[in-house]
Amino acid sequence: MSDRRRIGHWILVFPLLFFGVSIGGALSASESPDKVFVQCGVVQGNGYNWASTMGWLSAQVELAALRAQAFEDISPGKRAAIDLSCFVGSSSGGFITAVLDHLLSNERIRGDGKPPDDRRLNVKDARELSRALLFLALSSNFDAEKRRLFVEGIGSRLALEDRSSNATGRRWWRPSASAPENIEIFWQWVLGAQAYAPDWFDEMERDAGLKMPVLATRPRTLSQEESASAKDGMRRLAKAARKVLDERLREKAYEPKTVGDGICITSFALPMEDLARPFDYEALQLVFVCNRKTRSVLADSETLRLWLTPERQMTKRIRLAEQEEWPVLANVSVREPNLMTQLSGKMESHNGLKNLGAFDGSGSAPSHPDAEYLMFGGFAGPRMEAWSAATILLDRMRIARSEGIDADGRIAVFGRIENRDDPGASFAQNVMVEYFTQSHRSDNSREAMRLLERYYAWQDEFCEIDEGFGKEVSNDFYRFEWNLGHLPAAVLERSHELAATGYNLVKLQTKAEKYPEVQGAFWSAFLFDPNDAEGLVQEPPEGGMTCRLQERGL
Repeated sequence: MSDRRRIGHWILVFPLLFFGVSIGGALSASESPDKVFVQCGVVQGNGYNWASTMGWLSAQVELAALRAQAFEDISPGKRAAIDLSCFVGSSSGGFITAVLDHLLSNERIRGDGKPPDDRRLNVKDARELSRALLFLALSSNFDAEKRRLFVEGIGSRLALEDRSSNATGRRWWRPSASAPENIEIFWQWVLGAQAYAPDWFDEMERDAGLKMPVLATRPRTLSQEESASAKDGMRRLAKAARKVLDERLREKAYEPKTVGDGICITSFALPMEDLARPFDYEALQLVFVCNRKTRSVLADSETLRLWLTPERQMTKRIRLAEQEEWPVLANVSVREPNLMTQLSGKMESHNGLKNLGAFDGSGSAPSHPDAEYLMFGGFAGPRMEAWSAATILLDRMRIARSEGIDADGRIAVFGRIENRDDPGASFAQNVMVEYFTQSHRSDNSREAMRLLERYYAWQDEFCEIDEGFGKEVSNDFYRFEWNLGHLPAAVLERSHELAATGYNLVKLQTKAEKYPEVQGAFWSAFLFDPNDAEGLVQEPPEGGMTCRLQERGL
């Protein structure tokens, strides 16, 4: 048998269950579902290793589709819908959020003549969206020009920076890259999400000369010969995906799109008044930027008010802002210290963030439009971001139930393994020590460790509400190490490897017993990942991954 159908006896080739033609019934434009599966996502940024996040999200959407399909199978005549309009990310995770938002508005995926504000998917549409995410993940290796720009240092051409983004004239760090140029690179995949059509995936397979191989076993169990064959197949698919993306986007221009309901990005921020190094940690804020309707959902949430008790750090640090245009959101979320050109000054008049204000317990009081901030980038831990996702999730379930529709809620949180014993183990820990103490970024001085303990405590606060919130919905936590070397996977032309790692992560770290309606084949079907035996994925303990389980080896 040719490799178009099969690489070896250990390969399944997209059985009907995975990425193939859906056997689920279609939900017409005028038909209300009997049950809606509301699935929220929270993702941490990981730069140009973001193929892992798209692979992870592809599998998450497939899991939601399978749960909806199972409901239809056991409930003759009834129809299910999947609601994915509940997603929060930062930095490159913010671009994942943009990719999902644009796919949800893509009529070639959503179909069935639904009005633009109805973004619930039927089983067939959800599976198509899952395929789209996997295609975009596989296509995310840099071409020769982007690799050259990255290696030479795209920060060498900072003239593209919008000078109004630094109206105060004070520079707090020396950037290594230009934010506008990085946004332009990421934006190719946002445009890809907007323009995607189902035949892109089919064309990728034709150009590669094989169907997408799905393993019936963990990649680490394959023989050397089998691994080499599967590795070559995934490389061919990635090369073909990149070719299709470039060709299909050659004549395409971005069509401005407003931010969808339930979608937010985050960024740290510091008020500019009396700002001096080292920065005051107590002044650090976390801004959630959403469209006006979603900001109002957060501002008026009685649940969020009950969660934000006086002893919690999030209570005094949370800020809400609104913005309807995606380029503005993207610009805010990527401005990490040392990496990107800074964004500072008047947030509304110069930078487009409207109604930036504190949550005061009864709504959100807007700040003065001329208030000046230094945006500190989107490197918040995913459990910090999860506060907004949890609030949005409960609201979307409430809306469904108010329409007489049964609602099932789930939240999936994606982040990196932490090592809290080493202040220099992650970008976030480095930045906190460097900018908020007198210590060197990698010092384990008493001052540095005391600060990080406060920062970790802020992250862990979500786990306190999760212990109660998790009784009403399903919460799943995912963690792995996505660095494959000293350069990002997209530059190393290894994005397809991380796409497989992220996809497989859902199979390895989800406690399958929580979802007995999903047949066993899903949990044992993997994409080929040559790094499966390298220890990048934390093996879950017997009780499954938990909110508090962060450090390697715990």
